[in-house]
Amino acid sequence: MLVDAEIGKECLWFDVCHGATQCDQLAHSGQISREGLGDAQSLPSGRQLITLSLAQIERIREQFAGDVSVAELRTLVEELQNRINDEAAATLFFRVPQEKARYYEDREPFGEGVSRAFPSAILDIEEAGKCFAVGRNTACVFHLMRVMEAGLCAVATAVGSPPRASANWGGILREIQNAIAQRNSAPPPDWQVVRTFYEGAVAHLDVVRVAWRNPSMHLDQSYDEERALDIFVAVRGFMRHLSTELKE
Repeated sequence: MLVDAEIGKECLWFDVCHGATQCDQLAHSGQISREGLGDAQSLPSGRQLITLSLAQIERIREQFAGDVSVAELRTLVEELQNRINDEAAATLFFRVPQEKARYYEDREPFGEGVSRAFPSAILDIEEAGKCFAVGRNTACVFHLMRVMEAGLCAVATAVGSPPRASANWGGILREIQNAIAQRNSAPPPDWQVVRTFYEGAVAHLDVVRVAWRNPSMHLDQSYDEERALDIFVAVRGFMRHLSTELKE
């Protein structure tokens, strides 16, 4: 009987260790899930999410060191499992596929050069990546169009036509085209060196306006994962191109 009791204790201790591992995973998951979700001060840490389970593990460790029966340990272990289940059920977790994790975790998915050149777009770039990672594809495109707007405004300012706060894309592009036409008719020094850059940027922005920006503002347009990724890659490439010559 003594041997059976010792074996029973060892089996129950294995259950406790398994429970502790589950707690560690919950704590770690809680820590990861709050990355990039806003104000970290208002969110509990992973360990705060499972305080009752951790307290039960400590209680079992103390009991195990003393004279405790298998039946008593079994009750404590069952209570531990109940606490783990209850605390896990009280917290919402989401899973990011491994192949998309980098989009969620990378704070500068367009690279440091774009972040330095267009600081106003940093938040939307990061949010575009996070939305893509969790399958919010239309929201991803929406944020990408806000990123493109930062590029649009930078081009307008660079050619001497800074946009008004109330101006829309079409109006800003017309002002840019007029400014470029004036420079072509009376070229300032070094204009021919950068003329192709600006004319190409305007042409690309006008295509984006018609193909993506305007449709994304309407309720009848949505995007699947494949299309959102295509747009993500295209916007990233364009903003990297702009960052070689422009900054806010």
